[in-house]
Amino acid sequence: MGFGRMLGAVGLAIRKAIPWVLRAIGWSLSAALAALGVIFISIPQGVSRLTDRWVREAMFNGFPADYYPFLRAGIMVGAFLTILAGWIILAFITVFIVQAALQGLL
Repeated sequence: MGFGRMLGAVGLAIRKAIPWVLRAIGWSLSAALAALGVIFISIPQGVSRLTDRWVREAMFNGFPADYYPFLRAGIMVGAFLTILAGWIILAFITVFIVQAALQGLL
């Protein structure tokens, strides 16, 4: 009876964790794509584009217009941090690929 309960608890934990894991993967891919996009344009222009898009989405979804300056400033910081996180993710991916390639060649 104890093993069945443990197996049920593990199954429940996995079912509860899957949406969070999928969101984290989606956010990581989004950050990496944003960082790739900024390679071809300047960082301030990339941050500005992300900020404009996210502010438009917030306003469309009913965020109060009274807080627009604070929203824009906060989202601008978030956009920069997203691009920075994307660069870090791309660096880890690059190191992983290079390491795997070198181990395969040696």
